[in-house]
Amino acid sequence: MRRPPNLPFLAGPPDFMVGLHPIPLESWLLPDWEAACLPAKRALLNSRSEQVCAALEGAQEAALEAGALMAGAASLEAAAACVSDDPVILQKRDDEWRATAMVLCAPTFFSAQEAIGKSLGALHGPVPDVLGPNETQGLAQRVARIFDALAPDTVLERFNWTVQPGPERYTPQAQPVFERAAKLGAESAADLLHLRVERQTIRKLPESQAVLFCIRVSIDPLRDALAQPGARALFAQAWESAPLRVRQYKRWPMLDPAMAVLLQRLEES
Repeated sequence: MRRPPNLPFLAGPPDFMVGLHPIPLESWLLPDWEAACLPAKRALLNSRSEQVCAALEGAQEAALEAGALMAGAASLEAAAACVSDDPVILQKRDDEWRATAMVLCAPTFFSAQEAIGKSLGALHGPVPDVLGPNETQGLAQRVARIFDALAPDTVLERFNWTVQPGPERYTPQAQPVFERAAKLGAESAADLLHLRVERQTIRKLPESQAVLFCIRVSIDPLRDALAQPGARALFAQAWESAPLRVRQYKRWPMLDPAMAVLLQRLEES
């Protein structure tokens, strides 16, 4: 399997469009690109279960169904320990899709305790400054329509990506990660830059009619990701052409000095 397994920046800068497309059912959770991360994930589940797992009352039936579908496991937590993906269950309550159960061992700057119980609109709450409140609400409505219409045998996939200073997978808070890079200076921080890619899939559970949203995170040194033929130029274009609001949301301006150093090194090598 190629490392990194996915290079979504080849398609251009990141955005906040829905961007879902169907994939074959057999490609849903396989192959397990990040099998090497499972020991650390299991250790996290053992040591911080109350921080990475959350559920609302009434979500047990859907959680059991999801666990069985993902890994033949007896619980959502047990299923999460078997695969790289982090599962999030959303159910229709009071005519809104809400996150009712989840295991988040590789969150990108949010936690299970912050997300549990939130509606689609609230889950996109950090985005209004990027999209504007009307666009954010429209995004949540489009996702809700997709959830409503989704057939159980259909799996939809999308990718999200960013750059972070360091290889950590469990990052419920952004501030400590970026503050560390700022203290190092551009020359040292350039060596810390990693490509963080989220492969997101959604699938409707046939019995409970809940939606299972799975997040598989791969993290690789950015230098390695840009070693692919033609990747450096396309990455630089995506990095520089991303809208300012998107760059600010992802905290990229804090990494610009380190990124300039890394790209210059790669150009000279």
